[in-house]
Amino acid sequence: MNKVSLLFCYFIVLNLSFCQSNDKISVKEKLLIGKWNAYKKTTVEGADGSEYTLNGKPYSVSLELDFLDSDRVVYDLKVPGEKTNLKYELNGDNLVINKSTTYVIHEITENHMVLKKEGVMGFMIYFDKYK
Repeated sequence: MNKVSLLFCYFIVLNLSFCQSNDKISVKEKLLIGKWNAYKKTTVEGADGSEYTLNGKPYSVSLELDFLDSDRVVYDLKVPGEKTNLKYELNGDNLVINKSTTYVIHEITENHMVLKKEGVMGFMIYFDKYK
């Protein structure tokens, strides 16, 4: 095999691996697009959080995320008039909202998503997708 053929083969292999990695990212981005409703919040270990709340009750969560396209999200805390349009970035499993809040996408399917918030008091938020 001559040098030109070898370089051509190398170029083809690089292109194929680049396209495959872009496909993985685009699949996750496609799954993310849509309206998500949070229904449960737990500690990272899966506990209901009642040992950390002042009233001894489990964590509550009231949050909707509406991913409009590849960089805009509507952040809704379900308080009248409190919907906020923000930018987001998806870098691998890291979801950064408004350059200040970072979640790790722990799991995502067509209808279900789990976000993990790292930190001293880390937690998990469970979402279902509106149909």
